[in-house]
Amino acid sequence: MSTISRIIGGTALVLLMLDVVCLRGFAADKNIDIPKFKVTGRYANVVNVLVQKNTSDDEIKSLIIRFREARASNTLRNLNIPPTTPGGSKGPYGTIQIFVFSEPEWTDMNRYKRTEKDLAYAKIWNKHVRGYYFWGIYGQELGTVGFKEDGVVYTNNYVEIFKKGI
Repeated sequence: MSTISRIIGGTALVLLMLDVVCLRGFAADKNIDIPKFKVTGRYANVVNVLVQKNTSDDEIKSLIIRFREARASNTLRNLNIPPTTPGGSKGPYGTIQIFVFSEPEWTDMNRYKRTEKDLAYAKIWNKHVRGYYFWGIYGQELGTVGFKEDGVVYTNNYVEIFKKGI
């Protein structure tokens, strides 16, 4: 076997191992069905979505991962997520926050707007968030089951799925 054949063969083996160890571990989540959801409203960069009450935490996790994948591949529109920064210099989803709920009354955007003015109410609202996805204009990213804000965990099932630059 020539030196070049060994280098090419070795490179192929390394790439195959990289694919198996790194890429497939992440891509495996694509095989998990995401729960059915409905976009219930948008305000500024915030989108609220509603899932069924019996949606499991694992299904919420798969949904948050799917939001991440769709944002990275510029396919949030395919999930019926409305643009949060239409016409913006960073594209239609330059920054986005997606809140996942399983109780329809908490998806009302007027309730979200109230959280901006009423801290006591915000604490109550936060306890009903089932999942959260955030993408910032400088590439910050956060995905969670449950919700945490300013160091306060509001849900007993809080799990950080991924975090970057925050």
